[in-house]
Amino acid sequence: MKPIYARYIYWTLVVSTLIFSAQSTENSSAFIQLEGEAAQAQIASTLATITDSDSQALAQQILRDCSFNVLQIIPGLTTPVNVTTSGLYCLGGNFSPSSATGGTAIKIGVNNVIIDLNGFTIQGNGGSSTAGVYNGGYSGVMVMNGSIAFMSSAALYFTTGISQIPTLFSFNNLLLNGNATGINLQYSNIFTIQNCLATNFNTSTSTNTNTRGFYLQQNLNGLIKSCSALYNGVGFVLNSNASLVFQDCFANYNLSQGFNHNGGTMDRFINCIANGNLTGFSITNAAPPATGANTFSSDVTLLGCEASNNNGNGFLVNGSQETVQSCQANDNGINGFVFYGANHIVLDNRAVGNNLTGFLFSAANTAPVTGSSGLPTASNCQIRNNTAIFNTNGFSNLSTASTTNHFYSNFANNNFSGKTQHNFINISNVATSPLATDAINFTANISE
Repeated sequence: MKPIYARYIYWTLVVSTLIFSAQSTENSSAFIQLEGEAAQAQIASTLATITDSDSQALAQQILRDCSFNVLQIIPGLTTPVNVTTSGLYCLGGNFSPSSATGGTAIKIGVNNVIIDLNGFTIQGNGGSSTAGVYNGGYSGVMVMNGSIAFMSSAALYFTTGISQIPTLFSFNNLLLNGNATGINLQYSNIFTIQNCLATNFNTSTSTNTNTRGFYLQQNLNGLIKSCSALYNGVGFVLNSNASLVFQDCFANYNLSQGFNHNGGTMDRFINCIANGNLTGFSITNAAPPATGANTFSSDVTLLGCEASNNNGNGFLVNGSQETVQSCQANDNGINGFVFYGANHIVLDNRAVGNNLTGFLFSAANTAPVTGSSGLPTASNCQIRNNTAIFNTNGFSNLSTASTTNHFYSNFANNNFSGKTQHNFINISNVATSPLATDAINFTANISE
């Protein structure tokens, strides 16, 4: 399903429900009701904060066709809130629950709810305050425009069980600071996460390797755009999802991986950056559960991504039929690109200034890849038009199935070990530039 169609369904569902909610009121002293022009003005203000132009245009069109007269305000509170009527809810002040039933500040108990934090903060205590907003299985829920901090479980914890119904979730314009996990989203179908920052910078959890910026498990059809994970244990943890698109996302200065993709299929990373982590991008098979088979990573695409200044590897790619195209690995502590598994396409990438090897096609369990036990030999890969310069080794084909990996028209220069250039290792079709006519015909690799 195309994202624009998904957004149209979402906003039609939400705004239609707002009309219905105008006829009912919330039976709780926690809410303040606005009516008439005041309600219309607040709703228009909320919808106008949507930065995605397509969604904004659709929302404004629906708004013009409808008539609103009720919404709910959540004032600054110290007690938890249960939302049991569909509609738009806006914070009217900072919200710091001293104690919460089930450890949750706001609990969603109905379909079709917009929570507009309205520039305010939900702040927990890092102990009994386990979740900022919790949703245990309701569809059509949006959270936007504010901060959630110091939750011991997750700022946003959304799960729908294993049925994977069309849940239509949307998270926009959020600062998530000092939480064990910023966004924990499981078993959803059709969702967007945009302009969200999850960080543990300068908090008591900044050295906790178990903190996670974004945790997505077994979701379908999602767009994650312009989101950042900084100073967490892991930036993005992605377990067994399918058809997710990560665009213009950053994972910087996390203690372990920037992007940790475990299993799943047809996920896309477009113009994403991982800088200053232990590993930049880790694309691997998921460990098998207590019962059942391994979850394999397949048909994952990394396009225009960059991994720089990571302490370990820039890109660690396993699985089957992964595509790595137009990516850069610069100044990483071990290798630029490391490949395990079969049938990968490696096209138009650059590896510059990495401490060991620019492009490593490895045998199973071969050092120097930390934690490589169980990773299979790289085989049947197509490697074309890539560049490796100023690494210790340029291209290294250490695979025990090395003859099945095909290297064409790659360029390597100034890759030195001591005083000896190591541009191509265990790769036979190498010519010396610029004299080799076969290189012009794209059949050889160039070593200068």
